[in-house]
Amino acid sequence: MSNLQAPILQMDNIHLFYDTVHALKGVNFNLFRGEIHALVGTHRAGKSSLVKILSGVEQKSSGAILLHGKKIDYITRKTAAQHKIGMIFQDPSTISSMNTIASIYLGNMVGKRQKLITLNKMKREVEYLYEKYNIHIPFKRFLGQNTQSEQHFVEVLQVLMQEPEILILDELSNRFKPSEMEIIYPIIFNFKKIGKSVIYISHNMDETMRLADRVTVLNDGYYMGTEQIKGLDNMRLIKLTHSFTLSRHQLEQENIELYNLKKYNEDILQNIPSGVIILDTKNDVYLINAAAATIFAITDSEEHLESSIEDFFKATDFLEKDVVLEKLNDRKLHTVEKINIGDNKTLRLTIIPFRNADKKFIGTIILIEDITQELNLREYLLRAEKISSIAELAAGVAHEINNPLGIVKNYIDIMKVSDLPEESIQSLGKVEKEIIRITGIVSNLLSFSKSPGFEFKNVDLIAIMNEVIILLTHSLKKKNVP
Repeated sequence: MSNLQAPILQMDNIHLFYDTVHALKGVNFNLFRGEIHALVGTHRAGKSSLVKILSGVEQKSSGAILLHGKKIDYITRKTAAQHKIGMIFQDPSTISSMNTIASIYLGNMVGKRQKLITLNKMKREVEYLYEKYNIHIPFKRFLGQNTQSEQHFVEVLQVLMQEPEILILDELSNRFKPSEMEIIYPIIFNFKKIGKSVIYISHNMDETMRLADRVTVLNDGYYMGTEQIKGLDNMRLIKLTHSFTLSRHQLEQENIELYNLKKYNEDILQNIPSGVIILDTKNDVYLINAAAATIFAITDSEEHLESSIEDFFKATDFLEKDVVLEKLNDRKLHTVEKINIGDNKTLRLTIIPFRNADKKFIGTIILIEDITQELNLREYLLRAEKISSIAELAAGVAHEINNPLGIVKNYIDIMKVSDLPEESIQSLGKVEKEIIRITGIVSNLLSFSKSPGFEFKNVDLIAIMNEVIILLTHSLKKKNVP
């Protein structure tokens, strides 16, 4: 990359508004062919907003964009792909119901009449991508059956299949393990080697120093400057990243470490498995970590920052919000059980007000646990316990009934060998038959207690109906039923 060549991308005085929020305030950025250009800044600096304009997700409010020297006024997702701009977003965007090949090939489908050829072509091209980029994912599985890492790699392959000339990577190291990033880094360096360009967003200063040729720093939507990585060290980069805030408060060198600690603590909160929402003194949302965003099915947590917790609850289909709001306003430690989200999710919320050394209230932490599976397991165990108790009761009843039935059967056997009229012998036969039938029912109760499973067999419906008629004959005669 040489600064003597003209940039392939130039963004001048870019402004962006989200309703009344001024997200980008006159940002400048350019990119050369064969360059890895890092974009850094503090939380909500405007990094993602700037590249979302290039990918067609957002539209600039004002400013100029030049691509290969030609002015572009309006970029959509479709035209971004036509301009060979590919972006891997910070938040997942795959469709779990699609299989791996279809997901990777998304946006490149052809007509149904070429279906067989298309499937073969898709398979060949995906296999080529696997070998080229050293990424291997099962072909036929649905994305929802893949691991989280495999789903992330599908998004990478989706973009690489479009063969972009400008590749944008937004906080990729937040989604991949260090060992998986070792697959991503060669892809980035190879883009540079073959004359393509990369815009790399990262909060990791060491990673930025290792990868980038240049770095542009944003802070609170302002353009702070662009520097060559050569000649920079980590502390100088940290100073640039925080220069706006530091100069305003005239902080000394040691205060940089405080900002690093703050960022480190925020990273910890973002990566813990439990959901965390932090509120300020007015109950406005200050931070939503990744686990909370997953629980509430939020695609962009930054949209909810600085909004009231009540508005957040309304936007996320949060039932029983009045109970939680009452506890929040109480400013005491509370645990709220069985809060319902939608139709099939149950949460446990722990509300923790926190205060400074002077006991002054400075905000609230809400810990969120998805206890849906816990409750389902508890209900299953309770049902299993009830069934076990019923089975035990059935076994006891069966044993108690069997004893008198055996005695009655013995007396019938004795009476049958006695000298009785033919009619009495026939009646004894009917009684014996019913005793045998009762014994069968009791055996079924014992079988239920042992839970041996079900057995299906053919039955003679006519014989069953004849038995029913015999049993009912006496009652019908008493009631003069012909």
